Amino acid sequence: MSSVDGEIFEENNVNENQVEEVEINRRESNCYVDEYIQLFNAVKDYSTKLKRVSIGGYLRSCRFRSICWRVFLDCLPDNREEWIASILESRAAYEKIAAKYYVNPYQEGADKNIAQNNPLSQELTSPWNIYFQDNELKLTINQDVVRTFPEVDFFHSPEIQSSMSNILFHFAKENPKLGYKQGMHEVLAPILFVVHSDQQAYLHAKEIHLLENEIDTLLDPKYAEHDSYLMFCQIMDVIGLWYSQDSPLQKSEFVNSEPFKNSIDNGCTSFLSIKLKMIFEQILKRKAPDLYYFLENMQIAPQIFGIRWLRLIFGREYSMQDLLVIWDAIFADGMKCMAFLMKYPNVPDVHYIINLSFHLRDPLNYCSPTDYSPHVMPIVTIPADNQPMHS
Repeated sequence: MSSVDGEIFEENNVNENQVEEVEINRRESNCYVDEYIQLFNAVKDYSTKLKRVSIGGYLRSCRFRSICWRVFLDCLPDNREEWIASILESRAAYEKIAAKYYVNPYQEGADKNIAQNNPLSQELTSPWNIYFQDNELKLTINQDVVRTFPEVDFFHSPEIQSSMSNILFHFAKENPKLGYKQGMHEVLAPILFVVHSDQQAYLHAKEIHLLENEIDTLLDPKYAEHDSYLMFCQIMDVIGLWYSQDSPLQKSEFVNSEPFKNSIDNGCTSFLSIKLKMIFEQILKRKAPDLYYFLENMQIAPQIFGIRWLRLIFGREYSMQDLLVIWDAIFADGMKCMAFLMKYPNVPDVHYIINLSFHLRDPLNYCSPTDYSPHVMPIVTIPADNQPMHS
């Protein structure tokens, strides 16, 4: 082969490779958009299909999980035509919150009374006093944030840690009666993880093809912190009472208490204690009497294990990927199934747990799961619109 022929062959080969790459990118882009359309462009009520898909565990590899969560958590209105306006409004609201709690005592106190505007002032409205108190709060939050899911590299990023600290700080300032409590960072972490994952998938798809304006807005990476804040607030609206100060087992009490002393009837005045008492005495006793009487005979109060389960929404009981599947079902069901989800030791099939939870609550509409195998993972396929949610 002559050198000229060789150059022509190489040029043709390069052109063929470029065409093939363009075709692959086109298919990937179409697949991305098709997935979005399949989830949210239903002729009928799309939220019904989202619930079915989420409870069935089909969001495990979904690139729009954060949008599904926002729908379930009422961060987005039911009417899709209002999505853009709603999300722009919520992002603008977060910008105002961030500006509201930004304190610079050097600037803010320049024209104020020197008796109040000085680093030693204890006045509640003193810029310096507010500044120091805010720094103490930020330090407390940061100490927890840097320890978030140490086994997941994502949470080692200074940028992610900064976003988490900002969200938790602004939430605490906006909710002074509740404030920040240890454990809230573990509720926020999966939210930010899901938002960031969806945005990375969006950026990859955008490199290949122009996308719909709605997707551009919903998954804009500049607003990961803004969107995560709203989702976190919606969750805390439900579980915030579980972090109330009157919880019967404060840290010091827990450390000094007798591990197996029965305290179920003592000090059950907080919302969380009452909730755990109901789960233990009404649900567990009826559905699993052997376990109930075993725990009662051992004098193991439900607070010993239940406080962590409910406050963290099972965040420490599963791997991150399995936890997200659990949360898919919890959010899709309006968080009602939370009281029915219990930890099973070393169970790889989290779908079995979800199906069993729904069956325990509503056996007429949800069949009891069968053919459970601890060694076989379920094959995931998106169900048809008319397929019942039975196991």
